[in-house]
Amino acid sequence: MRKRKAARKIPDWLLRIMAFSYRCWDRCYTRYMGLDRPQAQVAPALRIEVVAYIGKPVLLGDGTRVKFGDRVIILHLHNRIISRLDPAAAGSAFRASLKELALLVQREPRFSRVKACRADTIFRNIRGLGFEPRTLSPIQEFLVRWGSRLLLVGFRQDGVAKADRYWGHEARRNWISVSMLKEKFSTELKTSP
Repeated sequence: MRKRKAARKIPDWLLRIMAFSYRCWDRCYTRYMGLDRPQAQVAPALRIEVVAYIGKPVLLGDGTRVKFGDRVIILHLHNRIISRLDPAAAGSAFRASLKELALLVQREPRFSRVKACRADTIFRNIRGLGFEPRTLSPIQEFLVRWGSRLLLVGFRQDGVAKADRYWGHEARRNWISVSMLKEKFSTELKTSP
């Protein structure tokens, strides 16, 4: 029986070059997709895009069915903001953004036909916020995992250590229906001015 070789660690200098490349790509992607526009900002920590869903039908736990052509919101972290926060503060900022998004979905007509929101990530604690994780294809999983790792390296001072910590986490596509988003954050919406 052959021994498995230990995973080879990527040199820090190469990770830094890759991180710089990722920051450049992130800036280009943000501008090209319009994530830098005011209507894409959900304070304090999210950027969103509303797109037509392309893929196999998805049935969510609350009965919401997302099929080809349905409107969905893709959630993106505001990388520069999130990277400056410690994990607890980043989580609080993400929850605050979800509350704000729930409010926007209720009030703004541009979201009237949106059925669900989705976020691709390696971070596991998103499930406690009402999201339902689903598996990605192998190539999507690889790209999201590497993208997340480069995001950590590119935007955080302690990025190399964080990237190594999260490397084993599997990337997932996380869904939450608009009705679940409203329900999950309804108490916050009712108590806010």
